Amino acid sequence: MLRIRYSEKSCRWRGLIIKNKNVIKEIWRVICYPVLYYWMSFITVIAGVIIYILWLGFAAAREGQDAVFSPEEFEAVVNMPLLTLIACSLTFFILWLIFHREWTTENFWKGSKNIFIVSALCAVLAIPLGMFTDVTLYLMRIREFLPWHDEMPSILSVNNLFLGIAATGIAAPMVHEVIFRGIVLRRLLETPMKIPVAVFLQALMFAFIHFDMANGASAFILGIALGVIYVKFRSIWPVIAVHITYDLGVIIQANFLCDVGLCWCVWDDISGGVLTIISVVSLLILTLLLGLIMRMKKEVSH
Repeated sequence: MLRIRYSEKSCRWRGLIIKNKNVIKEIWRVICYPVLYYWMSFITVIAGVIIYILWLGFAAAREGQDAVFSPEEFEAVVNMPLLTLIACSLTFFILWLIFHREWTTENFWKGSKNIFIVSALCAVLAIPLGMFTDVTLYLMRIREFLPWHDEMPSILSVNNLFLGIAATGIAAPMVHEVIFRGIVLRRLLETPMKIPVAVFLQALMFAFIHFDMANGASAFILGIALGVIYVKFRSIWPVIAVHITYDLGVIIQANFLCDVGLCWCVWDDISGGVLTIISVVSLLILTLLLGLIMRMKKEVSH
């Protein structure tokens, strides 16, 4: 009798260990895809800087002058929307080479009329979500821990607005959603891992790639919201719609609204009480909209 009980207990623990090992292996596998995007961005920036230095040196040599590469020029090259667009294109091309058969078989990109209606409704979520995250993180004095947060408007402000929208407002959100919701979260949901844990992990990974923009905290909140939406509808289109709308709002704020005082950099002039009310109202609107969307019929597109 004791041997039977011991055998059952041993088998149970062995099964639990094997299950956890499989989950850990899958986590390590999916980490490769955010790393791929990060390295494509890094390589593209390095290539862009090298090309610019060579061009600067050639132009200076032709005029018989010494080439000078200032820190301001370096920052301008690093933050060029064109480099972001190239990095996103390269990343998507590599992902397509890896997953094109799976995407075709499982109708990854397929979307019905209903799912596009859901996507349009989900896009509205980006407005209260962006307001809530910005105001709340401002009230938490995040700038005291991230001093470079004040540089956000200058980083996101672009000379070529069309190129900036194409790169930062459309291409980057689409690639991010393909990686973090379409691959990472989707793979994690196929493991024995609990859904809340999977949503938390993919949001954490999503936040880590935003550390250079000093907005990892807001990216984490956005990642949680996008994860919940993806779990509900299991389609890439609603999360793409939310992410694009969110990023376009940030670009508009950095390029237009800061000039008229509607920017996080001038919120020092607004009392904490008013900002708290704005944060609470935004959260209530966000909760109501999210609840309305969650009540809609689940639509699976693949």
